[in-house]
Amino acid sequence: MRSTHLFFCFILFGLTLTAQRALTNEDIWYSPTFQMDYVGGFRSMGDGLHYTSLEMEDGRAAIVKYSYITGERVSKVMDDASLPEGNSLSDYSFSEDESKMLIATDQESIYRRSSKANYFIYDMSSGTSSPLSANADSKLRLAEFSPNGQMVAFVQENDLYVKTISSGEETRVTNDGSFNAIINGATDWVYEEEFGFDKGFYWSKDSKYIAFYRFDESEVKEFSMDMFMGELYPSQYRFKYPKAGEANSMVTIHVYTIGAGTTQRIDLGEEEHYVPRIKWADSSAKLCISRMNRHQNHLELLMADIQSARGPIITPIIFYDEKSKTYIEVSDDLIFLKDGKQFLMTSDRDGYNHIYHFDSKGQVIKQVTNGTWDVVEFYGYDETTARLFYSSSEEGVTEKNVYSIDLKGKKKRLSPKDGMSDVEFSSGYKNFIIFHSDANTPYDITLYSANGKIIRQLVDNADLKKTMDSFGFQPKEFFTFTTERGDDLNGWMIKPKDMVKGQAYPVLLAIYGGPGSNTVNNS
Repeated sequence: MRSTHLFFCFILFGLTLTAQRALTNEDIWYSPTFQMDYVGGFRSMGDGLHYTSLEMEDGRAAIVKYSYITGERVSKVMDDASLPEGNSLSDYSFSEDESKMLIATDQESIYRRSSKANYFIYDMSSGTSSPLSANADSKLRLAEFSPNGQMVAFVQENDLYVKTISSGEETRVTNDGSFNAIINGATDWVYEEEFGFDKGFYWSKDSKYIAFYRFDESEVKEFSMDMFMGELYPSQYRFKYPKAGEANSMVTIHVYTIGAGTTQRIDLGEEEHYVPRIKWADSSAKLCISRMNRHQNHLELLMADIQSARGPIITPIIFYDEKSKTYIEVSDDLIFLKDGKQFLMTSDRDGYNHIYHFDSKGQVIKQVTNGTWDVVEFYGYDETTARLFYSSSEEGVTEKNVYSIDLKGKKKRLSPKDGMSDVEFSSGYKNFIIFHSDANTPYDITLYSANGKIIRQLVDNADLKKTMDSFGFQPKEFFTFTTERGDDLNGWMIKPKDMVKGQAYPVLLAIYGGPGSNTVNNS
């Protein structure tokens, strides 16, 4: 029976301690007693040898460049002083050639993932910044450079725009955007919350096209809630929120051709469906669209050839079809190979989530990973070395380790310690950082070269380990039991010190049941 991870048990006893420090609420909630050292916020630069980080320096938000190998600061890229007075740096991104940056200031959250901000274009050579939009009378969203670095696309008031940097010309791609009615280039609340993304436009790799979502939520019913914004009385916020069985947004996919100024619609059929992902194939003129039924147990991949299409409507072809008795997980695990004739994708068609190698017609060339375990994350594919990178539970259902594997199935484990490991790769997979912990050990974070050789340890949390020892904590213990239905469930517990067999103890029980959300982890 396949093991599920829907249960854990934690037994709390006030931690009766002898000859050790007593645990207090002050330690738990109001002091840094158990605060772990951590490093994060890395943004790899194109060379794969350097990264940047957003941090405070001399009272200003600054972007600082570092060396992966030495960890030493290389230079300050820019800070708030390079922006018009009153603007504070919130976020940033580089153009592909790293000659320019998009700077977001005074960022405001909208929903879980979405936000809006003031945007500036920063020129690396001159050290000067200018507003992204000269016509902006409200904050912008989702600004992104074209791959050639010559244009920027963004969303304002639910319409999609393109700015040509050299001339300053702004082109309004759509004209019907309206709050609680029509959304162009972004997603509605449902797609953001349930499908995990808010950016609804994508540049083709040659910068000739932009594919974008259009949401018509006119028929979706409104939901209202009070918003407390620091005032004595709340204001009421109303947004489109389809409850179960009610009307969803009508979603269509469009392609805008740069230069020609024309927009075409992809014909996705008349049946009600979701479009959880769109992605340009390696050929710049071919757009892949994921189409799912509302039950989410039927996935089709469609390919639209933009270059050869004529007229306002483009009819795609179906090149992949998958059905499930239950449901199909939506993911970003689709990778097209550069030859345009193959792709990689995860699927749980054999009962477990694995990586498959397909030809252009959706036929399996090879199941790359195999076993009675799941691929947890598929990080990507290095065309240079023909290696894939993923994490999985193959060492045990409570474990997560990082691996590389080639298309023939030759595998190498990259995370050396048992427990839970996450990874962050530099550009080109030249270096990687392993973030490791286990149930009774805080994070250790280590930088490795591409061949798996340790470069340096970034964090060891040695002081925290000593602190934990001084309190004499009881360890987490793992167990498994079988339900009346025959399902194996995993759990962990912390027992009281000097526990007496047969004696009853109070139990604090915590349960969470959700697909892909294991709570019983050796972390």
